[in-house]
Amino acid sequence: LVSAVVNLEATARHIRERQPEHLLLVCGGTFEQMAYEDILAAGALCDSVWPHYCGGAVADSALVAREMFISGKADLFAALSRSRNGRRLIARAELSEDVRWCARCNAFPLVAMLQADGRVIAS
Repeated sequence: LVSAVVNLEATARHIRERQPEHLLLVCGGTFEQMAYEDILAAGALCDSVWPHYCGGAVADSALVAREMFISGKADLFAALSRSRNGRRLIARAELSEDVRWCARCNAFPLVAMLQADGRVIAS
């Protein structure tokens, strides 16, 4: 699955309906570094499915991501604006609105899936 805050609830619902025994979240990052916005999005997904997995062997990284999301969810735009990539986009006039666009939680009710050939399809 491919998820961000813009399709959070659709992705979380897809996971909850299928109830996989194991769930692994992989953040995209930027080059070889972690990216704050990716951790926030992973934390949002963790928070959405937490009741179904919190009794199991939850990794500390999932707990940290969830806590980061909880601390920033009241104003996702502000949280994303603090990130390195957020600051970089805001500094460029032609891209500054992209951060606000990306902060729209549940804007798209679609589930995006990565195919074996690398294509992403949405349903």
